[in-house]
Amino acid sequence: YIILQKEEGGILSKCKVSVVMTVYNDSKYIKRSVHSIVSQTYKDFEFIIVDDGSTDDSMSIVESFNDKRIHIYKVPRMGRPSALNFGVVKSKGELVVIMDADDISLPSRIEKQVKYMDNNPHVEFVGGSAKIIDQSDRVIGLKSAVVGEANVAKLAPYGSPIIHPTSCYRRLVFNKIGGYREEFLYAQDYDLVLRVLDSRYVVNNM
Repeated sequence: YIILQKEEGGILSKCKVSVVMTVYNDSKYIKRSVHSIVSQTYKDFEFIIVDDGSTDDSMSIVESFNDKRIHIYKVPRMGRPSALNFGVVKSKGELVVIMDADDISLPSRIEKQVKYMDNNPHVEFVGGSAKIIDQSDRVIGLKSAVVGEANVAKLAPYGSPIIHPTSCYRRLVFNKIGGYREEFLYAQDYDLVLRVLDSRYVVNNM
């Protein structure tokens, strides 16, 4: 891999929050996606961006952001699960916040999730609901997350109870269960949540 922005001393300092984003030819949306993270009300985080072999100008757009919290890694095309694992392993935060390159986070998203995890130390994995917007930013739908630990566990056998780009989870969980299984190219998020629950960790939605 190529480190496009080197960390001081070659090592990322320890921090509480790591935002991890994988990118593959997302130039159409990535500017607003990255901007929604760097302009969060919660400021103290590192932003790990893994370029998974993009062939468009996604990375030139990311590189236009002058923000020391952004750390870019360029890797050969490996697929989303492998790129996610790469990004989380490279990150240093106690909490991992997942962000997709074609989504937008509301301004207080990280602040609210950090506060929730601080106030609920028994919860290892949290998600939330999402608005669906069109290319003109008009809200055209809502993906409502099931709230309540018992309700999340009951739903899990029938469909993923977590909307992956709303995820915030403790690094301990990622390490314990071994991250994303790379053979699940299109359901790595659902598989992760099932294994988290099978390991008796607590999952909830805000």
